[in-house]
Amino acid sequence: MYKENFVSPIGYRKITKLFNSEGLKSPTNKTFYPSLVHSIYRRGKIREERFNSEVEVKKEMFVKHIGNKEITIYIKLFLC
Repeated sequence: MYKENFVSPIGYRKITKLFNSEGLKSPTNKTFYPSLVHSIYRRGKIREERFNSEVEVKKEMFVKHIGNKEITIYIKLFLC
């Protein structure tokens, strides 16, 4: 799956060597390794897809009045 939309033709191992040679640290302040670079890239793609997707949120609330002049009961029905 990741080979379809890979980051660049150099691969995760070479990216790892590049990051480590420049002294960059991972989010946990450790050195990079290939599976971490892949994981960061994969999570970024998932976030990008979620950010660019159109989400339709529909929520309605109905209020029903039951009772007489002295006592009124409100019933709220939530539909998702």
